[in-house]
Amino acid sequence: MLDMKDFAMNGFSRLPGAIATEDLNQVRDIGLLAIQAVYPTAKNLQDSNWVQKASARPDLVAEAYGLLQNHSFLHSLGLNEKMWGIACSLLNDPLMYEKVAFRIDVPHETKEMAWWHWHDPLQRVRVM
Repeated sequence: MLDMKDFAMNGFSRLPGAIATEDLNQVRDIGLLAIQAVYPTAKNLQDSNWVQKASARPDLVAEAYGLLQNHSFLHSLGLNEKMWGIACSLLNDPLMYEKVAFRIDVPHETKEMAWWHWHDPLQRVRVM
C-alpha cells in the first residue's frame, strides 16, 4: 500500500484507492451540505458565487468548517483499515484528533497556508 522508498525519497506517496470512490463522493456531499447551511444557493463546491462570497466573508467559511469538525463519517475515514495501516506504518504510536482537520480553501487565501496544520496536541485521542 504505502511505498516507503517513494515516501522517503519524496516526502509523500500517492495512495490510489486508499479511500473508496463512494466515500470520497460522500465527503464531497457532506462538504456541500455544510456550505449550503451557510450559503443556501451554492450549487456545488466550486460554485463561483459561493467562492466569491467565501473570499469576502471568512466568517462563513469558519461557520461551515465548524459544522464539519466533529462529523462522524469524516472522522471514521481516518479509522478505516487502509488509512489506519498507513498511519501505523509512518508513526510509532499514532493518535487521532477528536476534531476533523477538513480544509475549505478559497482562491488566493494565504492566511492558513503552511506545510502543516497545528492543532492542540491535547485534542488528540488514542483510537486503537
